[in-house]
Amino acid sequence: MNSLRTLVLTGAVTAIALIVATMFAETFAGSKDWPCEPHRGLTPLCADDLGGHAILSPEDIVGLPDSDWLVVSEFGRKDILGRLTALNESSLETRVLDWSFDRDMAFPEDCEAPDPARFQPHGIDLSRDGRRLLVVNHYPQDRVEVFDVAPSTDDLGFELTWKGCVPYYQPGDYRLNDVVAFGQTGLITTRMTSSAWYSYIMLFFGLRNGWVDEWTPEEGWAQIEKSRSVFPNGIHISPDEKSLFVASYGEKKVYKIDLETGKRSNSKRLSIWVDNLSWSQDGSRLLATGQRAWHITALKCQMVTVGNCDQPYAVVALDPESLEAETVLVRDPVVVYGGGTVAFERGDVMWIGSHQSDRIAKFDLNERID
Repeated sequence: MNSLRTLVLTGAVTAIALIVATMFAETFAGSKDWPCEPHRGLTPLCADDLGGHAILSPEDIVGLPDSDWLVVSEFGRKDILGRLTALNESSLETRVLDWSFDRDMAFPEDCEAPDPARFQPHGIDLSRDGRRLLVVNHYPQDRVEVFDVAPSTDDLGFELTWKGCVPYYQPGDYRLNDVVAFGQTGLITTRMTSSAWYSYIMLFFGLRNGWVDEWTPEEGWAQIEKSRSVFPNGIHISPDEKSLFVASYGEKKVYKIDLETGKRSNSKRLSIWVDNLSWSQDGSRLLATGQRAWHITALKCQMVTVGNCDQPYAVVALDPESLEAETVLVRDPVVVYGGGTVAFERGDVMWIGSHQSDRIAKFDLNERID
C-alpha cells in the first residue's frame, strides 16, 4: 500500500511539474539566438546562407541517390506548420517542394490529397532505389503520405507525385513519429505515444506506451509482435529487410527485431535519448542521433517560437550485428546548434537535423568529435 501511495504521489508531483513546465516553457526554455558561425567543425546554415530560406526544425533528412539534393522534413514550430524542402548540398539552393497528384488505388480511397501549404511532416524515408518517398504527416490527422520520385527535366532534376496516403488506424489517439519503406509497397511506422495529456507521465515512469506497426495494401495495419517500448522514435531496416532497428527514446535503447519471427534479437542501451536512425554512407554502421538532456528539457524546447533549442546531443555509430557502439560526434554544451535529431552522411559531410531550430547544420567528418 505504501509503495502504491508513493507511486501515486510521485505521479501527481510529476504531472504538476510537467504542467508548470509547459505553462512557463517559453520562460524556462533554452531559446538561443546564436550567431550563424562555424564552431569546431560544425557549420550552421541560416536564412542568409540559404537565399533567405530559414529552415525551421529540420527533424529528418534523406538524400536522393546520384544527386546533390537532400530532402528535409521541416517540422515547423509551435504555431507554424511545416513543409518539405529540397536543399542542394553544393550550391545551398533551397526549394519548397510541391507535387502533382496521381492516386494509386492500392491506397485507401477516403484519404484526401494533402495541401503543400498545410503540411506538418515528421519522419521521412526514401526507399533504397530512391523511387518512393514516405512522409509521416500530422495534418490534418496522423497518416503516412506516399510519393513517387521520378527524374525531371528542370534544374531540380526530380519531381514528386502523390500516390496516396495511409491514415493511422487509431484516429484521435495517436502520435506517429517515423516511417521506413518495406518491400515494394509496404511501410513500417513507430507509434510513439498516445496524444493524451498523461503521455509524458507514462514516459517519466518508463511505461511501454508505444509500438511498431506494419502496413501493406493486402493486409492493412498490423502491430509487430514484441515491439512495445517507451516512446519509440526513429526506425530503420536492414538492407536484406530481415531486421528492424527501433529507437526507444524513453529507454535510451536501440532494439533489433527479427522480422521473420517478430521477436527482439538484440538491444543496446546508449548515453542519449535516441531520436532518429540512419545508415552510414558505406552502409556498414547504423547512426543513432539523440539528445543528452532529460525529457522536460525537450518539452520546453518544443515551446520555443524564436531562436534555437540549446539541448545537447550526440551521434553514436552502431554495428548492425552486435550493436556495439562508438560515439562519433558530441555537442555538450551546445554553442551554435542544438536539439540534434538525425545524422545523414555524404562525402566528407554529416548533415545534422534538429527538433527545434531556425537553421540546419553540417559537420566536417575530418574534424574532431568532442
